[in-house]
Amino acid sequence: MENNLFVIGDSFCRDSFYVKPTLNQNKCFWAYELSERLNTNLICDGEPSRDVQTIIDNWIKILSSITVEDYLIICIPYFKRTRLPLSEKDYLLFEKGKIKYVNRFVGTASYNNVTTEIETFGNQYDWKKFEKKLTTQEIINASKANQLNQIEIIESLYNLTLGKKFIFSWDYMDNKSYIIEDKYDLTKNIGEWETHKDVFYKSNGNAGSENDIHWSYRMNGLFSEYLYKKFTI
Repeated sequence: MENNLFVIGDSFCRDSFYVKPTLNQNKCFWAYELSERLNTNLICDGEPSRDVQTIIDNWIKILSSITVEDYLIICIPYFKRTRLPLSEKDYLLFEKGKIKYVNRFVGTASYNNVTTEIETFGNQYDWKKFEKKLTTQEIINASKANQLNQIEIIESLYNLTLGKKFIFSWDYMDNKSYIIEDKYDLTKNIGEWETHKDVFYKSNGNAGSENDIHWSYRMNGLFSEYLYKKFTI
């Protein structure tokens, strides 16, 4: 395999939430399944609560490494999310194959002051404390001005990126982009939208998870099939 499947996003792109489909076909992760069908090396960087700016940053960091033979998938969460700067000792090195860069931020809602520290503040506050302090930043990030600005950047990066690419959002976007398929578009195009929470209620609590809005395993398979068709037809 010489070509790569690059994936950057939040928890919807986190491979550790799932197992490889070759081990358990009923618990697949869409990117594993898609990568195997496309016969690519999977280079997946997804972290819970990750904000849009960090996703854009990491896309820029790998931009020069993407060739015409590669695939790129970007997941855009809701725009109001904020991030916290990690202390230098807690920087996270992302390294897969020839791809190597540093993640210096953590999504505010995923900050754990037991295991990591924040620059300047150390570990004296938990994420709830920062959430209150960052209310103004959330208002700015969710503003129409910021959303339109970041969408323009995303569209420019899309045009600069070689290879085949796909950008989606699990959120309903207030401001639409011709290159981003949001929850409304995906539900319409795939034919449904199913989460672990949906499975929980459909099964009377025998499966799924009551508070988990991530895709069900079956939805992972449907999304993988949808992308495969888009990339190969």
